[in-house]
Parts: sequence; C-alpha cells; structure tokens
Amino acid sequence: MGHLRQLAYVAVLAALSVGVYLNSLNGEFVFDDIVAVLHNKDVLPSTPSHLLWEHDFWGTHMSEWQSHKSFRPLTILSFRLSYIYAGHRFDELHFHAVNVASHALVTLLSLPTYRLLFGASDPKGVASFTASALFATHPIHTDAVSSIVSRGEMLSGILFLLSFLTYALLVRAASRPGLLAKASAHAALLPLSVGLGMAGMLCKE
Repeated sequence: MGHLRQLAYVAVLAALSVGVYLNSLNGEFVFDDIVAVLHNKDVLPSTPSHLLWEHDFWGTHMSEWQSHKSFRPLTILSFRLSYIYAGHRFDELHFHAVNVASHALVTLLSLPTYRLLFGASDPKGVASFTASALFATHPIHTDAVSSIVSRGEMLSGILFLLSFLTYALLVRAASRPGLLAKASAHAALLPLSVGLGMAGMLCKE
C-alpha cells in the first residue's frame, strides 16, 4: 500500500507541476529571452564550445568591462541542445516544454527531500506530499518556468537537490557497519555529490 501511495503522490505532483504551466507552452520569446537566447551566438552550434566557458550568460567575453559576469555555461548548453533538437531553429514550444519538464523534475525531487527533512514525523508522507504540491503550484515560480531565460534556476535546483539526496545516501551508507562499505560509499557518493553541486553552480551562479 505504501508503494502505491508513493506512486500516486508522484503521479499527482507530475500532473500538478505540468498542468499549471500548460498555458506557457504557447508563449513567445520575450524580454531577456531575446538577448540571452535569440541574439546569443553561443546558443548556435556554429560557435565553438570552448567559448561557452569564456563568455558570460549574455554572450559577452568575461574579460570585457561590459560583461555582466553571470557565468552559466551549462544553461547556455541546454539552450543549444534545445535549438538542435528543435531542428536547428528557435521553436518556442520546444524551449517552453523543456522549462515545464524541468519544473516537474524539481517538484518530484522535492518529495524525497521533504521526506528526509520531515523524517519520522511524517510516516505516510502526507506532509511531504503537501509541501511538494505547494511547491509545484506556488505562483512565485511563474517567472522561472514561463521565462525561457530563467531555465538556469530550475537546472540549478535539479542538480542541487540531486547533490543533497546523494549526500543523504552517503550518510546513510556510512552509518552501516563495515569499514569496506563506508569506504566504498565515500569513494563513490562523495565525489558525485560534490560534482552535482558544482554543476548546479554552472547553471546559475
């Protein structure tokens, strides 16, 4: 029954997080989307990939005084992948769909995160589900999800939650008896947790 309940939680959260932003799929490129995506040469595959690590989020070289100093190469890479998979064109539907899917993934990752935070006080996961449902539907996320340019916030959230959950697995594994088990957990999970956290910072500084 507990397994079925968890599946129901996941299904409802996925439906909520996608459903509340379905209307954004019809949106166009607006405001900062135009500068950071449409007019950003780093989004185009013709631009050498190494320049993503030398330019700021807006496509200006980090050494120039005009640079915003916002360093988000993995977010720009995600825009480039969206451009490629949309048939080498700036398809609004595809770009918005990735944002909505990213929001859904953050929401789903929030569920095990809340379960860890609530612990034994939430044996059936009702409080965790409620918190995740509030997260999925809270209007504070509107700009992050509906604005293509804000994708970095969700990508960063995904990676940081994965980093946190990986570290939680490490702590649990390290508490088990046996020196070999502890050493194996540290060798595998600690670098993964740190790597995920660093990747999150490369999505949104």
